[in-house]
Amino acid sequence: MSLTRRLFVRSATLSVLAGAAMPAVRALPLNSDDDDAGDNSAVFSPGMLAVFEHLVGEKFAISRSGRRLGRLTLISAQAFQTPAPARNNVRMVGQVPTAKSRSLVGFNLRFQGSGGLLPQDTYLLEHASLGNFRLLLVPAAPEATPHTYTAVFNFLGKAA
Repeated sequence: MSLTRRLFVRSATLSVLAGAAMPAVRALPLNSDDDDAGDNSAVFSPGMLAVFEHLVGEKFAISRSGRRLGRLTLISAQAFQTPAPARNNVRMVGQVPTAKSRSLVGFNLRFQGSGGLLPQDTYLLEHASLGNFRLLLVPAAPEATPHTYTAVFNFLGKAA
């Protein structure tokens, strides 16, 4: 089945609507043989930024597939907001009506590694006050040293 513009727009619309129905993302342990996250599933919400801001400079143990990979230092926690999409008066056939436009709000975390470059992947992080949780980490600049990694959290903002 080939991807048509109509199918793409329909899928994207359904994804946005599904995301709007969930006010917060819940990070649950994966059903796999790698690290046991225990019952410490983390709830991430825009308010978690304040928690991470207090942890800047602290170290997080990192592992993947049951193998310890060392420690990462949290070097920044920053908020961001993107504007709500502009609404126009043009109506397309099949367009899902929306009551109001919503912006994206969120925050990103930057970590600094001390060892070799880690590939983009989901890792188990551990911190004394937060417990165990999984994050998708993306190398920020693979050629730079020391290596840094970014995790981005997106949430739908208030309706405009």
